[in-house]
Amino acid sequence: MADYSKNIPGHTEETMDDFIAQWEKIVQEIEGGYGFTGYDYVNDLNLRMKILIVGKMLSPEGEMFVEKAMEPLDARFMATTTPYIMCPVRLLDLQFQRVPVESDKEFLSELPPW
Repeated sequence: MADYSKNIPGHTEETMDDFIAQWEKIVQEIEGGYGFTGYDYVNDLNLRMKILIVGKMLSPEGEMFVEKAMEPLDARFMATTTPYIMCPVRLLDLQFQRVPVESDKEFLSELPPW
């Protein structure tokens, strides 16, 4: 099958390592006091779901690599967030339906209504 994505202006190939590094930056941002909007936050959570879904498509060794790499990051994410059910449908895995511990009403109001 042809890879038409190479014809998209600005397209860059991203690897699982890139996704993991991006998630680490997001976790650091949350630990330091998330400074973006609720909308941005949901997009950031979508990256974690992408890692979960793509990781399941890898070989058993690849999946194990991703799980090992994500374990400490997910522990840090869980430590700095609190459960918050964002959507009744499982668009986001329930373990990632969380918000930063110090979320204020304005931030929560920016989360998209499902």
